[in-house]
Amino acid sequence: MFTKTGAKLCDGGEKHAENIPAQEKTEKQGSRIPQENEHCQRQKGSCQKTCKGQSQTYSLSSNQAMKTAVLRDNRDFQRLYHRGKKCVSGMFAVYYRQNGIPQTRIGITAGKKLGCAVERNRIRRQIREIIRLSPEALSPGYDIVIVARSRAIGKAWRDQQEDLLGLLKSGGLFCRTV
Repeated sequence: MFTKTGAKLCDGGEKHAENIPAQEKTEKQGSRIPQENEHCQRQKGSCQKTCKGQSQTYSLSSNQAMKTAVLRDNRDFQRLYHRGKKCVSGMFAVYYRQNGIPQTRIGITAGKKLGCAVERNRIRRQIREIIRLSPEALSPGYDIVIVARSRAIGKAWRDQQEDLLGLLKSGGLFCRTV
């Protein structure tokens, strides 16, 4: 004789320990198993679906709307240093060149002359934030490398912003006002 779960019954109707499966199905009245992706926090794919009471708002800056990517390959940096145009100021140097694709790619460098890793990472974050908050969108189709110089360390954020945006404007890297 066998039960619903497949465990063999003894003469007395009791289950032997060696024949009991690791987990038996227990069917309770009213219990249900949630379907895949039913819970809003476990959704895969589309982020636009929301549950009751939750709202997701996404704000795109002008650069994100223009599909800005990140330069990572050393050869791309070297190509810009050797063949690209450049604009230099006291705090930053900007190298740029058209890339032939409809996407602007940005690379940020901060050499060891600037100080410890904390200082270098801080200046990189500040540069990214200046670009993100810029009132104008970057022209599509450019590779841009921004090199932080030692005079940028310790300067006020507004001074850095004016300097970097001035360099980008002088290179003609902005396309329109938002």
